[in-house]
Amino acid sequence: MLQLHDRTRRRIGVTAFIAFAVLPTLAVLACGLWRHSPSCTGREAGQIGIVLGVAAAVDGVEYVRPGVLRYTGVALSDPETGRIFFRCPLIEVTSRPAGNAADAAASIVLRFTQPEIDATQFGAIKQLIDRFLGRRLGELEGGIELLADEMLLAGMPDLPKLSQPWAQLQGTRGTAQALFVFQLADPPVENPAGIRITRRRAEGVARQEIEFTTGSAPLPCALLSLGFRELEVLGPAAQFQGSLACRNDSGGYCGHFEGRLSEFELDRLMSGRFPHLLSGRATCVINRAEFGRGRLENAAGRLVAKSGMIGRSLIDACAKYMGIEAGQAHLPPDRVHYTHLDFGFAIAGSQLTLKGLCPDAPPGTLLFNEYGAILIQPDSQHRTVASLLVALDPFGGAYVPATPSAGRVLAYLPLESAPSPHTAAQPSSGPPH
Repeated sequence: MLQLHDRTRRRIGVTAFIAFAVLPTLAVLACGLWRHSPSCTGREAGQIGIVLGVAAAVDGVEYVRPGVLRYTGVALSDPETGRIFFRCPLIEVTSRPAGNAADAAASIVLRFTQPEIDATQFGAIKQLIDRFLGRRLGELEGGIELLADEMLLAGMPDLPKLSQPWAQLQGTRGTAQALFVFQLADPPVENPAGIRITRRRAEGVARQEIEFTTGSAPLPCALLSLGFRELEVLGPAAQFQGSLACRNDSGGYCGHFEGRLSEFELDRLMSGRFPHLLSGRATCVINRAEFGRGRLENAAGRLVAKSGMIGRSLIDACAKYMGIEAGQAHLPPDRVHYTHLDFGFAIAGSQLTLKGLCPDAPPGTLLFNEYGAILIQPDSQHRTVASLLVALDPFGGAYVPATPSAGRVLAYLPLESAPSPHTAAQPSSGPPH
């Protein structure tokens, strides 16, 4: 047996202690200090910013256990303006290795604590989604799941707090999909709202599909206007409940929607757009509306409003350019108070059909007050959508109005050759709807 001198044994013991105890301890200590240092935090923030294409700031990074990280004080901002559009005090990131037994679950899960989005810069959020759908975030095997108990939308009034928001991002070789599900904080509902955006690639062409539903409860139009800016004008009390499905083709989006639009302000739709007065809160039930290449093609529904004001100029324009009869011989010269506005409508191509449905009034009454019918449509006769535009803006020219007010409507309506103001009142022949 090999005999070692006592001094040699001591040297070997000290060397082993340093190699297998002191040095690993120092390495772990150094790694821990580095991970909590500003340089490590800055490096993590830089990596987040590069991946997302924004400016990112992180107060701290905590390595909880293998596969689990916690980021504190996270803020994302526009790299050009420096304005912060997203804040979150705490984000926990859990990574699952590829081939995990729970392969149906997302490979990365992000849990947000009290996230806050600046609604005035919601376009930055849409750019992040588009960045993912365009595969500019790289390959994401297994997808990403994002969840929180609640989400605050700041920067704009009348926006509610979202409860239980949940999102999933998935990408395959030819398809990328983003799904977002949420509900309002109060009251709880059985079926939450959701939107699914899918982008498919085939033969070098990318096509996008959008599916949206409000679930079992209406949503404020102020909230929906973050994605559909056309709803901004409807007023703070306006709500919508329904669904939409569309896809983009070479000429724009085509698809259909249906639902109930309630408590929107007619005055906000009319004021500043057309030289007429029409006020009151209305409800519009859309049985089904179809659009193609960004323009409305077919629609059917009913519009109801109670207790408002209508300008005499609008009454006269409807009678002159649309052939709708004035029900009262003597009306105030400026404005008229009405108690009921109720009519059904149908749009088929460029043809428009109206049918008065006011209760307790003569058949065909569209507008009614305590003195009787104000506007009557005795028969369901076809007219053109262009004749409606001429009635709304008769000062735009001899043909379809080319003013900015009418231009906002023209962008969405189906139009053929427009009638002049002299011929707009003549209904076209054809069976009633």
